[in-house]
Amino acid sequence: MDGGPRFWLIPLTAVLFLFLHLLGLFISAYFLEWLEAIFLLALTLLYLPFSSRGIRAGAVACILLGAVIMIFGRVDCAGFVRTYHSRGSIVSLLVLVPVTAIPFAYREYLPALAAVMKGKRRLSLSLAGTLINFFLGGFILVGVLPLMYNILKGVFRYVNSLEEGFILKLLSRSFALATLWSPNFAIVGLILDITGKKWLELLPYSLIFALLFLSVHILALARGEGFLCADPAGARGAAAILDKAAQKEEDTAAGAKYVRQLVLIGLTFFVLLLSLEKISNWSIIDLVPLVSLALAFCWACCLRSGRTFLFDLKQYFVSRAPGLGNQLLLFLGASVMGDALANSEWGSHLFNFVHGVMADSVAGIVLFIYLFIILLSLLGLHPMVTVVILSPALGPFLGDSALALLIALTMLVSTSLAIAVSPFSMEVMIIAALSGKTPFEVGVRGNGLFVLALSVVAVFLLVALGATKVNLFA
Repeated sequence: MDGGPRFWLIPLTAVLFLFLHLLGLFISAYFLEWLEAIFLLALTLLYLPFSSRGIRAGAVACILLGAVIMIFGRVDCAGFVRTYHSRGSIVSLLVLVPVTAIPFAYREYLPALAAVMKGKRRLSLSLAGTLINFFLGGFILVGVLPLMYNILKGVFRYVNSLEEGFILKLLSRSFALATLWSPNFAIVGLILDITGKKWLELLPYSLIFALLFLSVHILALARGEGFLCADPAGARGAAAILDKAAQKEEDTAAGAKYVRQLVLIGLTFFVLLLSLEKISNWSIIDLVPLVSLALAFCWACCLRSGRTFLFDLKQYFVSRAPGLGNQLLLFLGASVMGDALANSEWGSHLFNFVHGVMADSVAGIVLFIYLFIILLSLLGLHPMVTVVILSPALGPFLGDSALALLIALTMLVSTSLAIAVSPFSMEVMIIAALSGKTPFEVGVRGNGLFVLALSVVAVFLLVALGATKVNLFA
């Protein structure tokens, strides 16, 4: 990016939008909603030149299609404003959650993590690497992938094709499964927003699925025998920072100390969100950006200073925030089309069609949602887009609290597995770029059988759960 005037407008517009959004959480005013929608629309337009050509075409097509649906469906034009304002919380989550990674650079956490994992057997390394990636992925999102890839490459004396496959499967699966517990992912907030459920209601069930899937993943990776030649000092191509982990024997103890710090910070974040959602009327998608920003600031003050954090925050908006353009455009484009369908007579036609396909049963609902999200992800549609498009057809089902919970859980589980297997998902493409593999090799070939096996188990459990909790046509 050239740093020209147009580029500087992006962080400025983003900051103004976030300020208006956060102000709107405390002050309810109609003009604030309009201002927030206007700045978000401006931010969308500013992102257009920095997005990929395919994403740009898809987003524009969704917005134009949504406009056509609104016009012919006799939906008032103010629907655009309502759409952009209603999705402001998700956009603020997309923009603000990554700031939690800023203080991560203030301590030598990378060599600490490498020191903790060196010298492990296959089972221990599978467990340690999975849990660290599963935990950190829930906080710093896709930013954890290049860090963990370098660490895992560094714990091998050499990397052959079998060990490379081990690394790719560990990263892609454990990161995808982090969506089952972390509300930092925009797709989680979107599912909660559409179904009207609280994170606290969904969490016990999603954690059960997460632990079950993680256990299968760890056992599958741990089938090898013996040691994995773990030694960061002998790694080839690993990041230079990893060499520090092998310089002194006490590095392992220091590494454990830093890992405990990360766990403490994560638990603090987790408990704060649970407590605030329980005692306040705010939704989790409003709380996550606020808590992320506040926790990152406090963490930075403990490690460096508030001034350093504010400077790095400015740098984040200047250099890194525009990278969210593809996600933002896809999400907002799909939101306009989805909301247009929901508010027009076409939405009722779509519901009637889906209702017929679901065959008036809990099993039909689970299977339809599951297959719809998984199959369309393989064709290139991100689950965030699929969920928005699907939401108008599911609207009439969401009046039943138990059924709404089942729908939310089905969406979340299928999204998690879709992220692991789809060659078009961001995490698969990042891992493919790091390893020099194709997205098809990382996603479909690496995780296809794993996702297929877990899908059978997941659908069975979801249908069983629905049968005990939902009396659909009583």
